[in-house]
Amino acid sequence: MVSKTGAICHAFRFHINSIIMALRSDYFVWTLKLLTVFIKQPLRFRGADMMESVTKTDVINAQNGRPILSPRRCRMTFKMPGILFFILLLAACPVIVHAESTYTEPSTGMEVVFVKGGCYEMGDSVGDGDSNERPVHEVCVNDFYMGKYDVTNEQFRKFRPDHNSGKFEGLSLNDDKQPVVNVSWYEAVDFAKWLSQKTGQTYRLPTEAEWEYAARAGAKTKYFWGNNPDDACKYANVADMSAKKRWKAWTSFYCDDKFLVSSPVGSFQPNQFGLYDMLGNVWQWVEDVYSSSAYNRLPKNNPVYEGSGEFRGERGGGWSNGPLCVRVSHRVSLTPEFATHALGFRLVRVK
Repeated sequence: MVSKTGAICHAFRFHINSIIMALRSDYFVWTLKLLTVFIKQPLRFRGADMMESVTKTDVINAQNGRPILSPRRCRMTFKMPGILFFILLLAACPVIVHAESTYTEPSTGMEVVFVKGGCYEMGDSVGDGDSNERPVHEVCVNDFYMGKYDVTNEQFRKFRPDHNSGKFEGLSLNDDKQPVVNVSWYEAVDFAKWLSQKTGQTYRLPTEAEWEYAARAGAKTKYFWGNNPDDACKYANVADMSAKKRWKAWTSFYCDDKFLVSSPVGSFQPNQFGLYDMLGNVWQWVEDVYSSSAYNRLPKNNPVYEGSGEFRGERGGGWSNGPLCVRVSHRVSLTPEFATHALGFRLVRVK
């Protein structure tokens, strides 16, 4: 016999799945009507009778992507407002509803992904990193939107039409969908300011803390996919065995990612936050002034180092780097005027 709580949760999961399918289809209006039933009407149930409100026709409709247009009510032993019941079910039922929250900026086509803020252990969590990655310390960041991909040549040329990312030993870095490179920190900041003025929203480079939080996507390992470097070519464009054949002095991963230089953004699997190329492809400028001892100075909440210093940070490693550099905790710095063939950026949008 089905328990009362189990029956309720089962029906709740069914309705939520119907809602998600409808949101992904052309039946959004009917989904709103379904939500209205939850919010405006008392919900009625009596033990296992809740199961009987889901008919075979309903299941077939849901499987075919059709919303349930007339949810049935069950008899009740008590009443409460629908919205309160809905909230209680969210707390009581072991259901996780995941809906990817993205936004596409219309003038550039740049996509950003909502990243829910939280706390994590920042730094060399594995124990084989550099001294500037220590001490490992707890950091908390607020919600933000992160660029789903690195900024591309096509997007950057909306701002600076004459920009040319150039070539590396005869191999083009300048295709529209390749990440923009040969840009200084100042140029990246100028692009963010231009986009902010154009849209009325605040775009900027990510802080180091935001970048690492987004790159890890909940992972406590060396790479966001785990600790195995041999899996790199599923997730990142790195110095691989093909590159090693051409540039024998390079330190490389023991895999083949099919690209000798930068790849079109999004060519590899994303991390758990739905962000692509957080490791590999191109290094990414960050907002912070670089300090090797920043981890001993900064506060726990939303840290960003803005003290004195002649360098700015960059993260993530690039297509010409091996296992040492392509790690979530690895920190490097360059003068903000510097620009090179494997250095680009992505932006965050402040919520």
